[in-house]
Amino acid sequence: FGDWKLTTGSQIAVLTKEISGSTEITEVKASLVPRLPAKFPQPMKFTHQAKLDGPQIKASLKGEIPEIDAAAIGVLRDTHFGFDLFGDPKKDLSLSMHLDQGLVQLNAKLPADIPIASMKMYLSAKVHQQTLLSLDTFQFSLNQDLVKVTADGSGNLNTKDLQIQMNSKILFPKNFPEVMGQKLSGEINVPLTIAVRRGKDLSVDGTLDLKEVGAMKADMGIESLSGSIPFSEHFVQDLRKIRFSELITQNAFERVNFERLRPLLQSTDQISIQKIHWQEKVYGPLIGFVSIRQNMLL
Repeated sequence: FGDWKLTTGSQIAVLTKEISGSTEITEVKASLVPRLPAKFPQPMKFTHQAKLDGPQIKASLKGEIPEIDAAAIGVLRDTHFGFDLFGDPKKDLSLSMHLDQGLVQLNAKLPADIPIASMKMYLSAKVHQQTLLSLDTFQFSLNQDLVKVTADGSGNLNTKDLQIQMNSKILFPKNFPEVMGQKLSGEINVPLTIAVRRGKDLSVDGTLDLKEVGAMKADMGIESLSGSIPFSEHFVQDLRKIRFSELITQNAFERVNFERLRPLLQSTDQISIQKIHWQEKVYGPLIGFVSIRQNMLL
């Protein structure tokens, strides 16, 4: 097809309404698509299959792209992806997707030389009677254990209700490169729940869990920061704008009697810092109580 060079082979069964085959694109020239944001130096391979059995549909697509040269992003190598669809669109329809990305060389200048050796994503969802949505599994990982995200949830497309439980994890390995001159260590977990009601009310509730997190730079930094910081925010969509459902009003000159608050703090999540380094001085250990409350959107 002009500047497209491809090899394809498909088998079509008319009686069983089935089609399957494979396609290999060996070359894509920029003269065909001058605004194409990427180049594909090596052949791309795709396999496809689709079958209709009464109201039931079954379709799958798998692809293998050895190299993607995207000028705006960088170079992506060893990209494998898949898409599967099964079920009756009017009753129960199941969808699954997966991505297995190899080495990524970014053109953007990052604050640290962090190579992306692998990136994986898997999603499994269902739609019941074109109304009820179920997110059975969502998994995302970057460089195996560096970043991990898992999620599941459910929703109603008619009432525009949605609830998602999500957990994000960042684990800094010992050989993690410095970021802006700082050596990072430890583990960060963020479990949270996102709820949408009637497509207008949005609630975000979660906790920032820290485990021996450290950030050291020359003669200053924090060593072994551990504990939990809870947060809870509620928003409302009004005339295509998102605002807080309630604003915090507090007297800046209000005095607090710590002795009256001490019993309440015993059951509150706390933050501990083993050491704070500042030039030649070392402070610690320290214990504090932290909460996040926000009432401003920019």
